[in-house]
Amino acid sequence: MNLTDMTLRTTFGTSFNEKAFDISPKDFLKFAKEDLKEGNEKGFINSITNSKRAIDCQIDQTFETLISKYENFNPIIHDFLQYFEFESDIPFKLTMIHAFNLAPSLIISKSRALRNKLEHMYQKPEIHDVKEALDVADLFIRSISGKLGMLWSEFEIVDWKNNELSFEYSQKQFKITYKKESKLIKTYSINPDNLEFYGLLRLMISCEDEIEIEETFKILLKQINHPMPIDKIKLYQGD
Repeated sequence: MNLTDMTLRTTFGTSFNEKAFDISPKDFLKFAKEDLKEGNEKGFINSITNSKRAIDCQIDQTFETLISKYENFNPIIHDFLQYFEFESDIPFKLTMIHAFNLAPSLIISKSRALRNKLEHMYQKPEIHDVKEALDVADLFIRSISGKLGMLWSEFEIVDWKNNELSFEYSQKQFKITYKKESKLIKTYSINPDNLEFYGLLRLMISCEDEIEIEETFKILLKQINHPMPIDKIKLYQGD
């Protein structure tokens, strides 16, 4: 494969906004809004707690959908995360959300701040803090839901021509099929046990962002120890 001249094409979109748990992120957000309306200290505390639960639920639902059981990550994910820079006190799961380009860094930072406020729950929350927590949770859910609403689950690199790379939702793995003269020659699977899986997942999520696609290809090349100089990479998207 000639990695010095390639084009990425998206061919099929899929919605990944399926409900993974009995209570959804939007349910917790609804509870938080109802709690706020109580207008008393108990309501404020419950509201800010449910805002945090909405964020946590959205995170776990996302990982449950795309990778694996949210409490059972392969440790290899840490090797993927080393390609990114994070603020020192960002929780592990939020670093994953950031690394997969699922939410802007500002929302990630605000979500971290919300968690920090909850560590001081013996203090009476001010109404502006409660409202801010609601806004952060709402924006967080909207950001990720928007990304997952129509992912390009099938895409190809034109240089392969006879190859097709797609994401198999039910098995949570990428599949590469190699064809020659329209005949299937071989099939390769890339699952969460493979480091490349996480780079490809970020690529799939970032298909609408030309800059992030290019950065993701650079990460993938580093993962496979490709000899091409990273600063020479320039990606052109096809229609």
